[in-house]
Amino acid sequence: MIEALYRQRRLLLAVAAGVYAFLFRVHGISEHFQLFGDQMRDWRIVQSSFFDLPLAGTPRFDGGVSYGPVFYWVLWLSARLFTPFYGSLPHAGGMGIALFCAIALAVFYFELLRQTSFAVATVGFLLAASSPWEASFSGATAWNPSVATALAQLAIAFSLNYWRGPRPGSLLMASASAWLAFCAHFPAIFVSIAVFMVLAASAILKCGAGVALRNTAMQAALVLVLQAPYFVYLHRALDSDQSGVAFSIHSLLQDPSLLRTTAAYRYLVNGAAQLLLEGNLHYQHARTIIVASWLLAIGACWKRPQWAILSIGVLFGAWAGYAAWRMQYELYFQVALVGSYALSAVAALHWIASRVAILPNLVLVLLLCQQAGRWDRAPVERLPEYGTLLRAANDISRMQIRVASVEAPFADQRTRIEWFLELYGVELHSTGRRFAIEQDGTVREIEH
Repeated sequence: MIEALYRQRRLLLAVAAGVYAFLFRVHGISEHFQLFGDQMRDWRIVQSSFFDLPLAGTPRFDGGVSYGPVFYWVLWLSARLFTPFYGSLPHAGGMGIALFCAIALAVFYFELLRQTSFAVATVGFLLAASSPWEASFSGATAWNPSVATALAQLAIAFSLNYWRGPRPGSLLMASASAWLAFCAHFPAIFVSIAVFMVLAASAILKCGAGVALRNTAMQAALVLVLQAPYFVYLHRALDSDQSGVAFSIHSLLQDPSLLRTTAAYRYLVNGAAQLLLEGNLHYQHARTIIVASWLLAIGACWKRPQWAILSIGVLFGAWAGYAAWRMQYELYFQVALVGSYALSAVAALHWIASRVAILPNLVLVLLLCQQAGRWDRAPVERLPEYGTLLRAANDISRMQIRVASVEAPFADQRTRIEWFLELYGVELHSTGRRFAIEQDGTVREIEH
């Protein structure tokens, strides 16, 4: 029995890691779920049948829509899995997306354990799995960047697996995950391109040009199948897709001096420091460590080109892409790059371990000691009054009377009390009574 468990130690560690990542993401979700306009819109959509879901993805802030409905597929499945336990409340969708992200992290960690030592792999996993900012996105917001992040990590894991030994299953899983990550959220394109490069390089170097051409044909057929819903959407759509990408390219063609290389570098460094090391170190020290790890990773990856492409290659691609970006930078653009950021740290620590074997173990101990503090910070980027407003809306629905309006002065201006009432089937009527919700959840009637 002990011997059998030892042989499956990597699998057991990955399962335990997935459970930890899931619990970290859903910690306090019923009290702090972020219910803003995007979340309520998407939750309404997935209450219908699967065949009534949109054929394209969520609207993009820069115009148009995402290039595929994979986010709605995941959210719809999440609703069907968790609604029996939590009712038709939006945080049931957050639970499902958190589970999807945890599974992706477990697969990512399992592949890291095959690639390097336990200490180095676990550091990489903890950096990717326990970022308070990213974890809030992965569970408490039910937003498409979370799904793209999980798909990007799956794509990295399966492409690393394909490099170790080319198998059709790994090829298809890596290709599908990479393409769907791009469809879920456009900034994942940097990881997607890197994954396809690794798959092509592996096929050419290990199997020859003939196999590489066959793989390309399989990938093209797979992409056509995955994009079929979006092609139908384009056929039916009446409006054109005017995105910030087209705007950026047009601007650069007119004036190449508009490239923001320095700003893009600072944006990536600051983002990586906040995503991986927030709460662990002083911000300036975190940025220094991020830059140092990238430099070490460049030197460490020359014997492992797959690591180089999936970590440093992604960073250079993102740097070039965001240098050309003409619109405002947002931190959530980088969420899909967390897997590549973690892999660059793995590459740097792997190189250090060959010279100072104890250092990765010390880093792991340091991260483990700081996990409790990260749990306390997990609710960042959430809506702290979500649970209070839910209970108040439920109390109002039990009154079974006409309601004209409900006020909650303490609530975030980006949320609306009407949405909470809608979740419990309460409709507003002009002839009804007026109520106010106190910060402790008490409901009182407002006298006319």
